[in-house]
Amino acid sequence: MQTLKCLHTGKDIPYTISDGIDLRATISLDVDWGEEKARLFGQLMAENPGALDDPAKWDELLDAYQLNDHHWAWAKKALLCNSAEYFWFYLMADGKVQAACIIKHPKVSKTDGSGIFYVDYLAVAYWNRGRNGYVRRFSGVGTKLLVHAINYSINVLGYRPGFSLHSLPSSEGYYRSLNMTDYGIDADYHGLRYFEASEPVAQLIAQGAA
Repeated sequence: MQTLKCLHTGKDIPYTISDGIDLRATISLDVDWGEEKARLFGQLMAENPGALDDPAKWDELLDAYQLNDHHWAWAKKALLCNSAEYFWFYLMADGKVQAACIIKHPKVSKTDGSGIFYVDYLAVAYWNRGRNGYVRRFSGVGTKLLVHAINYSINVLGYRPGFSLHSLPSSEGYYRSLNMTDYGIDADYHGLRYFEASEPVAQLIAQGAA
């Protein structure tokens, strides 16, 4: 049995990772995460009066409060990302979705032109995100889900180890910590930075050694 350490209680909580789109889990994700997102926005506004009057400051606050993806609607993604080129993963613990991931395949590697997969969306529940003055409930759930997706792409989809993605600003440091190659800002994709994991890097991540 695989478990996560709850950083609030110190207890070991069993978790599972499911493969394939699950509409029930997706709807529950939107509801549960939405409640925490609303609470966070309330906190942000209370602690930063007039934040909306300064667009640059607002962007900084979205980073600080880990709300860069506040506009993501997962139920809508279920309608748009349900063809054969997409695959979904959910990490479940304590009756809730703790992290979710959607990959798209195949994607041409910038390294050698071979087939890899693209992380279209990867997010952890808002209560699992680190920010000043807050202890997340579970740590590392996004990484566990990414490891699972890499191994799935190798063992089930038949790709060589490797993946790419566009990173939200608040996540760039995380992907650099995985030793992914930074290809810079992609002006054609919302101005987000493009990263790719080479075959050796992806192998290390898949083994939990990154």
